[in-house]
Amino acid sequence: MNTPLLVAQLFALGATIALIWLVVRAFRKHIGWGFAVLLLSPFAATVFGIKYWKDEKRPFLVYISTFVTALALTLYLFTVWGGWELVQAGQRVQQGIDNKDLTQADAHAFMNAGMLFLEHSEPGPENQQQLELIREELDRQQDAVSPEPAAAAAATASRPEKKLHTLSSIT
Repeated sequence: MNTPLLVAQLFALGATIALIWLVVRAFRKHIGWGFAVLLLSPFAATVFGIKYWKDEKRPFLVYISTFVTALALTLYLFTVWGGWELVQAGQRVQQGIDNKDLTQADAHAFMNAGMLFLEHSEPGPENQQQLELIREELDRQQDAVSPEPAAAAAATASRPEKKLHTLSSIT
């Protein structure tokens, strides 16, 4: 298993436990503080922790430190696994759909970015087989769409890229 993922999950569990601890303490101060910390955390938890620092220092520091660490590890994993590339590819696909000019290249880039993200997340053995089948199909489709490297590259350079849908297929 991916060690940073396991550590992030453990810190998230710790943050959840610390939040429950802080919520209980907030309800003991006032019902309004309890609901605020419960529903508006981490913002209300920060205000509550600072306002009642003398009494709530320990649960507040445990909560904030575990929450920030879990968040940082999650963002790190998202970046390393290619999450931002997936977001950008998704935006290009959405823009192509909105402008009614989605290309096969954009669609394949989105599917490949999604596959890379899933592969980096280290799925279990049963899901790994499904991912391999999907990867083979994506590669087969990419090979069918892509012309032969040398001869057809010059021929396709002058013509526009094939669109996945037309205006009539969307409406």
